[in-house]
Amino acid sequence: MNRDEKIETLKSRLELDILEFTDPARGVALAWTAALVQGFLPGGTWDVRGDTTYPVEPGAAVHKWVWGKGDARLTIEVFVSSEGPLAARRRLVKLATSSTMAIVPYVRGPADLGDVSTIFTIPPKSARLIWAYKNVCVTIKAHEAPGIDVTKIAGALQEHLASHVVPRIDEVVPRIEHVELSAKKVQVHEPLTIRIRMRKEDLARDLLVDITDSNFALRFGGNLGLVTTVSADTPGPRKLTILVTDKSTLLSAWATVTLEVTPPIEDPSPDHD
Repeated sequence: MNRDEKIETLKSRLELDILEFTDPARGVALAWTAALVQGFLPGGTWDVRGDTTYPVEPGAAVHKWVWGKGDARLTIEVFVSSEGPLAARRRLVKLATSSTMAIVPYVRGPADLGDVSTIFTIPPKSARLIWAYKNVCVTIKAHEAPGIDVTKIAGALQEHLASHVVPRIDEVVPRIEHVELSAKKVQVHEPLTIRIRMRKEDLARDLLVDITDSNFALRFGGNLGLVTTVSADTPGPRKLTILVTDKSTLLSAWATVTLEVTPPIEDPSPDHD
């Protein structure tokens, strides 16, 4: 079964093509913290083994926690879209069809969990549950954790999500007002300064900046931020995608800019001994 066949199989099982969107402007705006997530874990002492935030596409970001207790592992991944519920459902489909297995090991999950849910059906060492609710897609994985009920964790977390829905998600996302380039044309290896202008009220947020190049050929002169210096190793047109994510809510903004990278100008002066 190829990837397209897996996708169609899962969509059919979940009846995704006939599942309507109810008020797509509404969305979850929630401050995600390790302490918040830990509160939904089962009893006992769980240690944080991994804690990462990263953008995954324009308008969407992920926070992933890995918790450990002895040999047991619990992974909770939260995907938040600023573009609405369709992106969250696409994320669910992508995650549930990305394995190398010849079959789709996911079936319909609890009917009362979010807008749509799917659960991994092959025991015994792992349990996986994915669900989409509004603009959020959450994944819970339990490995070498007998007795852990991922549906119970998910149900409690879903109640919390439902209590943090705002009428218009587009009104609470950060906004990029303008992206300024120090030049629209630079030579290979010549430094270019990128300045990202945010709304004044967004500057108080803890922001994560990511810049990607259509040719994947950028060098960064230090850490990425609202002011970043870059250079390119090869000539040609460039399309840069600028992503700015609120590390707390995972809501994000994005913009694109273009520039031209030219070959270096050769020194015409002759060499002297």
